[in-house]
Amino acid sequence: MREFAEVGLLLLLLLGASALGIAVRPLLSEHHRSRETTDLVQLVGTMLVTFAALVLGLLTSSVKASFDGIDNDLRGLAVELIQLDRSLHQYGGEAGAAHALLRAYTAAGQKDKANREKQEIEKLAGANSASNHARD
Repeated sequence: MREFAEVGLLLLLLLGASALGIAVRPLLSEHHRSRETTDLVQLVGTMLVTFAALVLGLLTSSVKASFDGIDNDLRGLAVELIQLDRSLHQYGGEAGAAHALLRAYTAAGQKDKANREKQEIEKLAGANSASNHARD
């Protein structure tokens, strides 16, 4: 509910600023109300919006590239682990100890990942619960 109140407040502020601009416009000199001044203000506003869009686009692109790089690294590691597992399996009993260590390593990695995800979910749930209590 707090978000709706914030949006409503922002709407009221924007409407108030518009009303103030309408009230002050007749008091301005003709120089400030000329077509050139209006065009200049519109141009500056357009440039600022374009610059903000460019920065957000570059930021999004950078984050995606980083995410894709990490994803590719993880996929490469998974492929290498699968190839190692198959190679050790082909060696048979001679590589039994190494094969068992590889399986233990991957099982420990999966368990560690599950524990970290569980902790992160609990942390987010606790933060969400705390923010809901603070809003009330």
